[in-house]
Amino acid sequence: MNQYYKFSTTGYVDFGVQKAPLLREQSVMQGRVIDPQKLPKLIFEHNFPIGESIPHFLTGGTVLASNKLLTVLESAGVDNYQAIPATLINPNTNEIRADYFLFNILGLIEATILADSNYDELMEGSVEGGELPLVAFNKIVIDRKKINGADMFRLAEDPINIVVSSEVVKALKANKPKEGWGINIENLEVK
Repeated sequence: MNQYYKFSTTGYVDFGVQKAPLLREQSVMQGRVIDPQKLPKLIFEHNFPIGESIPHFLTGGTVLASNKLLTVLESAGVDNYQAIPATLINPNTNEIRADYFLFNILGLIEATILADSNYDELMEGSVEGGELPLVAFNKIVIDRKKINGADMFRLAEDPINIVVSSEVVKALKANKPKEGWGINIENLEVK
């Protein structure tokens, strides 16, 4: 049986993306295809110093993934995403990186067992309207039957959370770059 994990960025205190374009209705949290023609120039300013590795997965305002990470995700069978070329610039050093992409996971899955999870409700759902409550999870319990074999997805109940399968984790471990991925993997309870 496949195990599932929460997939998040390693938090940096001193370094990160300092300036990002405003994407407005083209948010990567909605699980829908983004029209690249409606996006501003995807130029992200960062302050990672020369010699300091930039994580392969960056969040904060939006989500960026390196070409190396996308290649590994594809090798693990992940194909439900959109990658739009982006540019990383360090204005202090004038370093330009063109090997990063705006990373948009397509589709949201209502995959939690809310009764067994622990969360704070941010916004009520509507039974009549078929809307889920918007929550912030403290503990996530996944319902295996709702996943339908997906290897990567966002939770519909809390779209900031990305969930990946053990196949993705195996591929990341097998292809780990010397500087690491800059990714946290947290084991989730699955029923």
